[in-house]
Amino acid sequence: MFCYIKLVRKVIVSTLGVFLFFTTQLFGIELNMYYPVAVGGSLTKIVDGMVDEFEKKNPDIKVNAIYAGNYNDARIKALAALKSGKPAQLSVMFSIDIYELIEQDAIVPFDDLVSTYEDKAWLYSFLSNINAKWSN
Repeated sequence: MFCYIKLVRKVIVSTLGVFLFFTTQLFGIELNMYYPVAVGGSLTKIVDGMVDEFEKKNPDIKVNAIYAGNYNDARIKALAALKSGKPAQLSVMFSIDIYELIEQDAIVPFDDLVSTYEDKAWLYSFLSNINAKWSN
């Protein structure tokens, strides 16, 4: 369970970092994150702590951690928000859900966003750093 918590933490923090890199306006940002509660009660405290820590380091950014039920509920709520035109910026989902997200055009390849040499260099260094940490 502890390894799973570490992985979830890395994924959430990494996702927040990638989102912020591609955001041009750094003031007044509010992010919504759907998160399944069914994975365990103590895990919700960890996510709340990570969000609090993130917000302290980034006072202009508010993260709304929305505990959406189990994984299926979180997927349904994330897709409903997408279809309503007010998608969540972050959502913890099963890996298999990626196929439905691709069909819904909810996932944008980094290649469409990264065009300059500086952007590509940063993205490569970011992904290399994550891969190095996950392989330990």
